[in-house]
Amino acid sequence: MYKQIQATFLTLAVAAFLTSCDDDDVIVEEPVVEDPVVYSVSVRNLTNGQTLSRAAMVLHATGSSYYSMGAPASTELEMLAEAGDASGIQSLSDAAGSVFALASDPIEPGESLSTFVTATDTAQLEMTILSRMGSTNDGFVGANAVSLASLAASGDYVKMYMRALDAGTEQNIEGANVGTFDANRPGGANGFSGSEGNFITLHPGVITSIEPIPNNPSMLPQSAKFDNPVVQVTISRM
Repeated sequence: MYKQIQATFLTLAVAAFLTSCDDDDVIVEEPVVEDPVVYSVSVRNLTNGQTLSRAAMVLHATGSSYYSMGAPASTELEMLAEAGDASGIQSLSDAAGSVFALASDPIEPGESLSTFVTATDTAQLEMTILSRMGSTNDGFVGANAVSLASLAASGDYVKMYMRALDAGTEQNIEGANVGTFDANRPGGANGFSGSEGNFITLHPGVITSIEPIPNNPSMLPQSAKFDNPVVQVTISRM
């Protein structure tokens, strides 16, 4: 009798367990989908008379580099530094599977402009920012492979200051064709001129029309002169 009661209890327990495992009661865990990481990139022009071209921003994996100090400028960087044409930089970014963004407008002296950049891969932990200095032949500003690893939460930010750089592809004699952000700029992106050594350095500054030098070819006003730093950049995680 005792064994019969025990067997009956066991049968009821198994039946209750199977009932609790009905298909309607099975909990299926959904895969965790992380929200995309969005960065706000604010570029402030600190100069008195240098308009900056639309800033090109590339969000990329660690190890990528779009220029190196003391090394020759790539054709893509030359296009940007001489003409404000960022299409070559975009092509390099696309080929590497990086995220490319372009500011909506040029940045006038004393002004700032923010652009949102959205990461598509958690490995994209560095950002490069490039912009042409308008009243120069081949001057540009660059922040190369800035680490974003410290921006772990919303509200985190990194602030930096950028110096004027020289692509080394044109002689620093600013004539009538400077100040244009266009691939068709006369004399722009026309290949290494052979007059500056063809390597990237700090920009030595510009010659203006008031400089007391013989046969001064410059068309620049005195306001085009600049001191470093020339740009402030703030990258914030949204």
